[in-house]
Amino acid sequence: MEIREEDCGWRLRFRDGVVQLIQVDFRLTLFLGDGADTAKLVVETPFRLIALENDVVCSPEKPASLAPILPLVNARITGVLAQKSGWLRVEFDSGRSLEVAPNESYEAWQLGSSIGFLLVCSPGGGVSFFKEDRKGMSTGQKASNAGSK
Repeated sequence: MEIREEDCGWRLRFRDGVVQLIQVDFRLTLFLGDGADTAKLVVETPFRLIALENDVVCSPEKPASLAPILPLVNARITGVLAQKSGWLRVEFDSGRSLEVAPNESYEAWQLGSSIGFLLVCSPGGGVSFFKEDRKGMSTGQKASNAGSK
Protein backbone atom coordinates (compact mmCIF):
# COMPACT_ATOMS: atom_id res chain seq x y z
CA MET A 1 0.00 0.00 0.00
CA GLU A 2 1.29 3.45 -0.86
CA ILE A 3 -0.14 6.94 -1.00
CA ARG A 4 0.89 9.48 -3.60
CA GLU A 5 -0.06 13.12 -3.86
CA GLU A 6 -1.28 14.12 -7.31
CA ASP A 7 -2.40 17.47 -8.71
CA CYS A 8 -6.06 16.73 -7.92
CA GLY A 9 -5.49 15.05 -4.52
CA TRP A 10 -4.17 11.77 -3.16
CA ARG A 11 -4.22 8.26 -4.58
CA LEU A 12 -3.91 5.23 -2.33
CA ARG A 13 -2.66 2.24 -4.32
CA PHE A 14 -2.87 -1.39 -3.30
CA ARG A 15 -0.80 -4.40 -4.33
CA ASP A 16 -3.17 -7.06 -2.97
CA GLY A 17 -5.94 -5.00 -1.38
CA VAL A 18 -9.12 -6.50 -0.01
CA VAL A 19 -12.11 -5.35 2.04
CA GLN A 20 -11.59 -7.36 5.23
CA LEU A 21 -14.52 -6.13 7.29
CA ILE A 22 -17.58 -3.91 6.99
CA GLN A 23 -18.95 -2.21 10.10
CA VAL A 24 -22.30 -0.42 10.26
CA ASP A 25 -23.42 1.86 13.08
CA PHE A 26 -24.43 5.47 12.40
CA ARG A 27 -21.76 5.38 9.69
CA LEU A 28 -20.22 2.87 7.28
CA THR A 29 -16.68 1.68 7.96
CA LEU A 30 -14.63 -0.38 5.53
CA PHE A 31 -11.51 -2.06 6.90
CA LEU A 32 -9.04 -2.58 4.09
CA GLY A 33 -6.02 -4.86 4.12
CA ASP A 34 -3.00 -5.02 1.85
CA GLY A 35 -0.52 -7.53 3.23
CA ALA A 36 0.64 -6.19 6.59
CA ASP A 37 -0.71 -2.70 5.85
CA THR A 38 -4.24 -1.67 6.79
CA ALA A 39 -6.52 1.26 6.10
CA LYS A 40 -9.87 2.31 7.50
CA LEU A 41 -12.44 4.29 5.53
CA VAL A 42 -15.29 5.83 7.52
CA VAL A 43 -18.24 7.25 5.55
CA GLU A 44 -20.73 9.36 7.49
CA THR A 45 -22.94 10.75 4.70
CA PRO A 46 -24.91 9.30 1.75
CA PHE A 47 -22.80 7.82 -1.05
CA ARG A 48 -23.18 6.05 -4.39
CA LEU A 49 -22.30 2.44 -5.13
CA ILE A 50 -21.75 2.19 -8.87
CA ALA A 51 -21.69 -1.06 -10.84
CA LEU A 52 -22.10 -1.87 -14.52
CA GLU A 53 -25.72 -2.93 -14.04
CA ASN A 54 -26.87 -0.25 -11.57
CA ASP A 55 -26.12 2.85 -9.52
CA VAL A 56 -27.45 2.85 -5.95
CA VAL A 57 -27.54 5.61 -3.34
CA CYS A 58 -26.81 4.33 0.17
CA SER A 59 -27.11 6.24 3.43
CA PRO A 60 -25.37 5.22 6.67
CA GLU A 61 -28.22 6.70 8.71
CA LYS A 62 -30.58 4.22 6.99
CA PRO A 63 -28.93 0.82 7.61
CA ALA A 64 -31.36 -1.05 5.31
CA SER A 65 -30.04 1.02 2.39
CA LEU A 66 -26.56 -0.45 2.98
CA ALA A 67 -27.52 -3.98 1.86
CA PRO A 68 -25.84 -3.54 -1.57
CA ILE A 69 -22.52 -3.01 0.25
CA LEU A 70 -22.48 -6.45 1.88
CA PRO A 71 -21.11 -8.31 -1.20
CA LEU A 72 -17.99 -6.13 -0.92
CA VAL A 73 -16.66 -8.26 1.96
CA ASN A 74 -13.49 -9.89 0.57
CA ALA A 75 -13.75 -7.80 -2.62
CA ARG A 76 -10.44 -6.87 -4.18
CA ILE A 77 -9.73 -3.16 -4.05
CA THR A 78 -7.40 -1.50 -6.53
CA GLY A 79 -7.26 2.07 -5.28
CA VAL A 80 -8.78 5.06 -3.57
CA LEU A 81 -8.74 8.57 -4.99
CA ALA A 82 -9.34 11.43 -2.55
CA GLN A 83 -9.70 14.70 -4.44
CA LYS A 84 -8.76 18.01 -2.83
CA SER A 85 -12.36 19.14 -3.38
CA GLY A 86 -13.58 16.41 -0.99
CA TRP A 87 -14.80 13.87 -3.56
CA LEU A 88 -13.70 10.30 -2.77
CA ARG A 89 -13.75 7.28 -5.09
CA VAL A 90 -12.98 3.70 -4.06
CA GLU A 91 -12.21 1.43 -7.01
CA PHE A 92 -12.71 -2.33 -7.04
CA ASP A 93 -11.24 -4.81 -9.53
CA SER A 94 -14.77 -5.92 -10.48
CA GLY A 95 -15.41 -2.50 -12.05
CA ARG A 96 -17.58 -1.37 -9.14
CA SER A 97 -16.82 1.85 -7.32
CA LEU A 98 -18.02 3.71 -4.27
CA GLU A 99 -18.24 7.51 -4.49
CA VAL A 100 -18.68 9.99 -1.66
CA ALA A 101 -19.35 13.69 -2.24
CA PRO A 102 -18.42 16.36 0.29
CA ASN A 103 -21.22 17.52 2.58
CA GLU A 104 -22.03 21.14 3.43
CA SER A 105 -22.53 20.46 7.15
CA TYR A 106 -20.57 17.33 8.09
CA GLU A 107 -17.27 15.54 7.60
CA ALA A 108 -18.35 13.21 4.80
CA TRP A 109 -15.50 10.70 5.21
CA GLN A 110 -12.15 9.91 6.82
CA LEU A 111 -9.40 7.65 5.49
CA GLY A 112 -6.52 6.59 7.70
CA SER A 113 -3.80 4.01 7.32
CA SER A 114 -1.15 2.09 9.21
CA ILE A 115 1.40 3.61 6.82
CA GLY A 116 1.01 6.88 8.72
CA PHE A 117 -1.59 9.24 7.25
CA LEU A 118 -5.13 10.47 7.83
CA LEU A 119 -7.29 12.30 5.27
CA VAL A 120 -10.45 14.05 6.47
CA CYS A 121 -13.10 15.62 4.23
CA SER A 122 -14.04 18.91 5.85
CA PRO A 123 -17.61 20.21 6.02
CA GLY A 124 -18.27 22.17 2.85
CA GLY A 125 -15.47 20.45 0.92
CA GLY A 126 -11.71 20.42 1.01
CA VAL A 127 -9.51 17.82 2.63
CA SER A 128 -7.15 17.95 5.59
CA PHE A 129 -4.07 15.71 5.29
CA PHE A 130 -2.26 14.55 8.41
CA LYS A 131 0.99 12.61 8.20
CA GLU A 132 2.85 11.03 11.05
CA ASP A 133 6.50 12.03 11.02
CA ARG A 134 9.34 9.76 12.10
CA LYS A 135 9.00 10.91 15.73
CA GLY A 136 5.34 9.86 15.85
CA MET A 137 4.10 13.47 15.72
CA SER A 138 1.27 14.50 13.45
CA THR A 139 1.61 17.31 10.91
CA GLY A 140 -1.27 18.57 8.83
CA GLN A 141 -2.32 20.70 5.92
CA LYS A 142 -5.68 21.65 4.44
CA ALA A 143 -6.28 21.45 0.71
CA SER A 144 -9.22 23.02 -1.02
CA ASN A 145 -10.00 22.82 -4.67
CA ALA A 146 -13.63 23.86 -4.94
CA GLY A 147 -15.37 22.94 -8.11
CA SER A 148 -13.20 20.01 -9.18
CA LYS A 149 -14.75 16.58 -9.24
